[in-house]
Amino acid sequence: MEKTELFVLGCPHSGTTRFAHLLNTNPDVCVGVERATSFLRRTNRLPKNLLQKEIFFTFEECDAKRPDTSPIWKDFYDDLEARWDQARVVGDKLPSLFLFFPQVLEDFPEAKFISLSKNIYQVAQSWDRRTDLSGMNYKDGVKRWNRANIEVLKAIEDRPNNWLVVQVEKFFDGDISELRRVTDFLGVSLHPKMLEDFRKAARHYQENLKESEASFITDAEKLDTIKAQADFSAYERLLKYA
Repeated sequence: MEKTELFVLGCPHSGTTRFAHLLNTNPDVCVGVERATSFLRRTNRLPKNLLQKEIFFTFEECDAKRPDTSPIWKDFYDDLEARWDQARVVGDKLPSLFLFFPQVLEDFPEAKFISLSKNIYQVAQSWDRRTDLSGMNYKDGVKRWNRANIEVLKAIEDRPNNWLVVQVEKFFDGDISELRRVTDFLGVSLHPKMLEDFRKAARHYQENLKESEASFITDAEKLDTIKAQADFSAYERLLKYA
């Protein structure tokens, strides 16, 4: 069966992991979670045979989120491998893939890309919350957000039919038409399990993430820094595709 190749990306902390798990509730879709991260870091490009089954499920010690590191990832990849042959869409979720354009676009000319776009206040808040773990803070988040928007815009303008932009706030507002945009783009049906998970994720977003954003932007100094450094023009241009 000929398969559609798919990559999910977006500024880190834009909800790409949650979105990938949602995609995987559709039996026609198999998307890994940062399967090729270590290879990208070593070579600045993706292996051209990444999405061949024998390569995708062969793990190296340097790979993150390996099946042998956690029962969660073992169950995750066991499920993907069992469904892989029948799946119509296969791919990987790599948030910072835009840092490796244009090589990736040249190596995967027929692939489809879904880019998640999230407002800078929520992105910066998430980066700031993880400062102790990563050594980076909300200012680094703003820089990466700017870069993501600019690189994705250039790629869309060059090959618009290969791209779908998902505005996170709009998507998780719970309107089923937003989910149908995704399934239509991928050429798969809207499976009941996918719809159930979508509704659950939308409830979580409405009850939790909106409130966390409101608490972050009360910090006047951080708010002023974000307003001064964020490229809102590129963001607004990108949202025209959402």
